[in-house]
Amino acid sequence: MKVARAASVKSLVVFVALSYALAWLVAAPLWVAGGIQAVSGPVFTAIGILMMYTPTVAALVACKLDRKPLRSTLGLGFGHHAGRTVLTVILVVLAVALVALAGLLTSALLGTYTFDIVHLNGARQILEQQLAAAGQPMPDIPLHLLVPIIIAQSFTVGTLISSLAALGEEIGWRGYLTPALAERLGAPLATLAIGVIWGCWHAPLLLLGCNYPTIPGWQRLVWMSVFCTIVAAVLGWGRARTNSVIPAAIGHGAVNAGMATLALMLGSSPTLDTANATVMGWAGWPLALIIAGVFVTVLWPKASPEGGRVLSTPQDVT
Repeated sequence: MKVARAASVKSLVVFVALSYALAWLVAAPLWVAGGIQAVSGPVFTAIGILMMYTPTVAALVACKLDRKPLRSTLGLGFGHHAGRTVLTVILVVLAVALVALAGLLTSALLGTYTFDIVHLNGARQILEQQLAAAGQPMPDIPLHLLVPIIIAQSFTVGTLISSLAALGEEIGWRGYLTPALAERLGAPLATLAIGVIWGCWHAPLLLLGCNYPTIPGWQRLVWMSVFCTIVAAVLGWGRARTNSVIPAAIGHGAVNAGMATLALMLGSSPTLDTANATVMGWAGWPLALIIAGVFVTVLWPKASPEGGRVLSTPQDVT
């Protein structure tokens, strides 16, 4: 079997540099305007979605530099086994939910998060605020039935909607960068490198206070890099298992749509201290990091789905 040529160092550097440059360019209006609060919600959302597609542009350029076919290189489509890909989508979404719960559990044990699954006061406050803003009364449905419905919706319909934007990032981070670095470094080191690259790529928004408004700017970059490393282990596994970017895109959608919903619906407060609680904060990392480690060592496939080059061990690079 003919083995595809590995991505060149030049294309990898161009990919990372272009992803960063385009992200800053897209986010520049927020800095010129004076911050996130200076623009309307729809404008911020539009900028965020546009920024999410900058890694796609960078991946297309990198592939052209190496003269690689876009579809197979970036994992576009369902791979060679559509059924396996669909199953992997389900497994990735469940894994995202597991990581989120693990983060909440250790946060609760370390005293930075409080579960309230008996009275659901946090969920009640959130729903009352949202419905009041919309001029709607609370529905005549018991909270213990309504909350599971909301969580299920966030990990299904909400996830699918969110994945449309997440696909822009995933074509770059998982479609292009994950197999390229796994070939060179092995899955564990590649995942760590991608976590740092991906985390720091968020700098244009993080340094304006997004995600971690209560801690210094440099710390936001570190915290986001750890969080992205954990997530990259699960999403990268989905990419490696199927040779398709679809599981990663939908898994990323589950991260964006499901994680916060799960924490808010099960917590005692309508706000989250993301720097110290949930899988985004230090107290949520211990168990989540172990799960991530299992994905990049025990579960990571030893060979590509086609039976070709082994992507998880660096000694196979030629």
